[in-house]
Amino acid sequence: MSFAALLDIAYILLLNCLSFAIGGPTIYAIIETGGKQYKVTPGQRVAVDHLDAAAGDKIEIKRVLLLSDGEKVTVGTPTVADVVVSATVAEHFKGEKLIVFNYKPKVRYDKKRGHRQQYTRLAIDSITGPGIQASAPVHGEPFRASLQAEPVQGEPVQEPVKEEVK
Repeated sequence: MSFAALLDIAYILLLNCLSFAIGGPTIYAIIETGGKQYKVTPGQRVAVDHLDAAAGDKIEIKRVLLLSDGEKVTVGTPTVADVVVSATVAEHFKGEKLIVFNYKPKVRYDKKRGHRQQYTRLAIDSITGPGIQASAPVHGEPFRASLQAEPVQGEPVQEPVKEEVK
């Protein structure tokens, strides 16, 4: 698992903890794509099976099986009507390599092959439906530690100026 994926998971967990602490509703949906089901919230990044869309494209997932607005849960039969999950294709990537080894005893037969599954990472932008409009939180600039040069001997050390966040 990459460092960016770990940061995404930590960010989503932090958002969920904060929403419970503040008492705000946690809006989520269970979607189906590629024959698999995923629980998604606005702002989350999720890896799904490969989709035929270019990186940066916006897609709409209309196959929503369940919708929860924090107070009420709506279960579809089989899908929830008029609910759309909007997402942006972040990237296409390959999964870890799997080794496929076929072996038959006593006949000297063995085949070793590898396989890497194609995936698409989606950034969930919003969940919209009748009476529900949940969009991803606005992110500021990502945190970057500023690198400062070592002070030269004899010069006074200047403290960095802290900027106020509005």
